[in-house]
Amino acid sequence: MKITQIGVRNSGTSLDERAFEAPSSGDPVDRKRIQGAMGYALYLLDVDGIIRTWNTGAQQAMGYPAGDIIGRHFSCCYTAEDQTAGIPAQDLAMARETGRLETTGWRLRKDGTRFRAGVLVEPIYDGEGALFGFAKLLYDANEHHDTSRALEETTRNLDLALSNISQGLCLFDHRGRLVLSNSQFSHVLSLPSRVVSRGMPLSTILRRIGERAGVPRERMAAYVRNARKQFMHRPEANRPQVTMEIDHLGRSISVVTRLLSHGGWVSTIEDVTERRAAEKRITYLAHHDHLTDLPNRLRFQESLSALAKQASAEQPFALLYLDLDRFKSVNDTHGHHVGDALLKAVARRLQESVSSSDQLARLSGDEFAILQIPYRSVDEAKALAQRCIDNLAEPFEIAGNEICIGASVGIVVHARAGIDAETVLQRADLALYAAKREGRNCCRLYESGMKNPLRLRNELEEDLRRALRANQLELHYQPIVDAHTGITTACEALLRWHHPKRGPISPADFIPVAEERGLMPELGAWVLEKACRDAVLWPAHIRLSVNVSPAQLIHANFTHILAKALANARLPAHRLEVEITETVLLESSGTSSRILNEIRAMGVGVAMDDFGKGYSSLGLLQSVPFTRVKIDRGFVNGLGNNPKSAAIIHAITELCRSLDLPITAEGVETGVQRQALLDERCHELQGFFFARPAPAMALEPYLSA
Repeated sequence: MKITQIGVRNSGTSLDERAFEAPSSGDPVDRKRIQGAMGYALYLLDVDGIIRTWNTGAQQAMGYPAGDIIGRHFSCCYTAEDQTAGIPAQDLAMARETGRLETTGWRLRKDGTRFRAGVLVEPIYDGEGALFGFAKLLYDANEHHDTSRALEETTRNLDLALSNISQGLCLFDHRGRLVLSNSQFSHVLSLPSRVVSRGMPLSTILRRIGERAGVPRERMAAYVRNARKQFMHRPEANRPQVTMEIDHLGRSISVVTRLLSHGGWVSTIEDVTERRAAEKRITYLAHHDHLTDLPNRLRFQESLSALAKQASAEQPFALLYLDLDRFKSVNDTHGHHVGDALLKAVARRLQESVSSSDQLARLSGDEFAILQIPYRSVDEAKALAQRCIDNLAEPFEIAGNEICIGASVGIVVHARAGIDAETVLQRADLALYAAKREGRNCCRLYESGMKNPLRLRNELEEDLRRALRANQLELHYQPIVDAHTGITTACEALLRWHHPKRGPISPADFIPVAEERGLMPELGAWVLEKACRDAVLWPAHIRLSVNVSPAQLIHANFTHILAKALANARLPAHRLEVEITETVLLESSGTSSRILNEIRAMGVGVAMDDFGKGYSSLGLLQSVPFTRVKIDRGFVNGLGNNPKSAAIIHAITELCRSLDLPITAEGVETGVQRQALLDERCHELQGFFFARPAPAMALEPYLSA
């Protein structure tokens, strides 16, 4: 710190007291420099060591008001020991000899206390080079030391943070010169560490990055000009943050730049290659069936909507709607793992049947669709349908079993705009229904006036109402076992209907009708009442698991119905667990979440069924009070032959463990699947490998095990 000529206004060789008086109001610079140096004791001595000025900082540090100390010898601030040793005079002599003295020593305050002081002494000379006096600056060395240590620690912590963040970081000043950067900055951009240094212009850094990546000079020069314009000249002041993504050496690099108010900018740089690959993969999975790897219903509907909007006599297309015949019996007889293997084989044969321009998709279960593009004639569409039927009629060899199925196909030709995709699909469904009614294993072309399946649904509704009144419905239960011991821990209630004339009717056929026609609240109440009465007779450690549909859950009296079923059966609430799918929450998220919280408040458990099957499962785990997660059977079926299924199950189990959620895997049908799930530390297992659904009276062997 240079303190020469402070407070000196007399250029003569003599020094009187006025020269060291506080500056007048007409001398603002000196007043600020002497009296405004708050926090530092700053005062002037004449050549004899007499104190001539005393600023506010000196008064605060030493305790002397200016009037009490001006005119006294400066040695009064030294300890008696230092005075006896002649330290005051030695300090002035040393300052005069060397031109500047920096030292520390003990000083006395007016109240007699002493403190460790840092001292700076500089001699002052007049315009002719004669000694004019001395300027002294004094500060509390202990406070200064603490401040320095705090600053050093802050600096170390900042360096540590910059060195350990995953993003590269760089800070530029208003002139476009580098102020600081961390090691990740060079690492992400594949630059040697010594290539980038503080003070380097932005243009130089960008050129070196371009040279490293092999970017042509002309292209790099244009990029440099654009960057300087964007960050330094700032034509768009209303954009404080600029985000871009660049391709660098085959990697995707994200650059987020925030413009600073005083000029300059700070940028974070991150290698997002893996993230973009994961996003691409997630997008692919969202549009493709995980079992067959064909486009799924979502992707199909997007394609169908686009074609329907553009359809015309010049741009027609044909939609073929396929449904497998006798597929359900394969699942029931051989198990879902054989059914899944069959679906994959079916997908391969259908791919061999279509042309490269046709679009094949799996819609759901055993339903497939083909968009024939381009469409040329009805005969060509029928030929494609027959080719699919013939190929699927050939026996399949699955897991040592010869399996024979068939296919029914509905065809609709669409050649005019103004009809939406849903209507086109409904017409194909009507044609498919007609093919099935004509004996299956054939195709039918949609014709205006085709009988609508609505009549069938009406008949099914009437029969279901009669079944409820006549007590034709029954419950079967499938045991859920401890993964390690095999002991039954719960049973899932499954609704069955044996029609007096039509025989067994699948829940997949009558449940949608019950939901559509408003029967689910009544049907669901019957299931809860019956299941609770059955479960109360089981050992106390065995839970009851009951599926709840969207229409049932959001019914106004659902919690009352639930509480009534528990009370009537005298079943403790903690022994009941309701299973819901994410569809329940997506259809009425606010109402559903409120009801589920009420259910949890009653003590009833809430399990997410078919976890991983939808798109919103992860987010729902955070917002809904689930007590258990059930892994979708589609992933379990793939264990042992589909690495994707194993990877997905591993991810689900890791996530659930981090959230402390118990896991039940359903659809276990083989020992290989059981062992794989044990290795993933699933808590409970369910499936044909352990037990098939059975009436309550047939459960005794499983309940007592």
